[in-house]
Amino acid sequence: MSEFSPEPLNGLKRTHYCGALRLADAGQKVVLMGWVDRRRDLGGLIFVDLRDRSGMTQCVFNQSATPEVFDKSGNLRNEFVIAVVGTVAPRAVPSTNETLPTKDIEVNVEELHILIDNLVDNVRRIRGKYSGAQGQKEKIDKIEVKGNNDALMERIMKCINANLTDPDFNVEKLTEEAGISRAQLHRKMKEIAGVSTGEFIRNLRLEQAARLIGEGKINITQVAYSVGFNNQTHFSTIFKKHFGMSPSEYAETKRNEK
Repeated sequence: MSEFSPEPLNGLKRTHYCGALRLADAGQKVVLMGWVDRRRDLGGLIFVDLRDRSGMTQCVFNQSATPEVFDKSGNLRNEFVIAVVGTVAPRAVPSTNETLPTKDIEVNVEELHILIDNLVDNVRRIRGKYSGAQGQKEKIDKIEVKGNNDALMERIMKCINANLTDPDFNVEKLTEEAGISRAQLHRKMKEIAGVSTGEFIRNLRLEQAARLIGEGKINITQVAYSVGFNNQTHFSTIFKKHFGMSPSEYAETKRNEK
């Protein structure tokens, strides 16, 4: 596991959601926050597909323009939570994915802040690669989150990992198990992850669901149950709100990428 300390935002605030940018926004300086969906290293250029609940935007790290930021981007891996500051520009080569609303633009990144180091992979290791491995407690790895808030994050992640499949697990139960007040937990989660506690729990469930759907080992109904949703309609609704497409559409997209 990498040695990592979450970076403070120091007042940096999101200006746009990833799925909201269009060609008309070219020239604007923006702040985006989200998960690394995919990273492609082409030598002097690194392309990162940054994803949030609204959709996805391609971010470009250029070695000749911002060498320090480029070097830092070499540490990024799938599901890192990051914030970027950059300028919207027309894509030199438009995306061939006609269903992608942001296919005509990209963001030339000038600043990179790594907020969370691949927490979803930690959840995945805890819960098992597939839902059928969820009961194999002897294979659970210890989660190590580096930085000033490591003890709190270890407690939080331990609680979430242990209850990921429980549809009744919520903020109140997390505060009880983690031994922290709701107000303090909310403040800390905003500081560390940039979202509320409820959103953090929901997002981890959805990110795990997306991984399971992408792997294609179990069907979508099984995926929903394996991450704590006992209502398929509700799962599909919030999945679409988070990723900009339904679970079945997401599965089709992942199959086409292979």
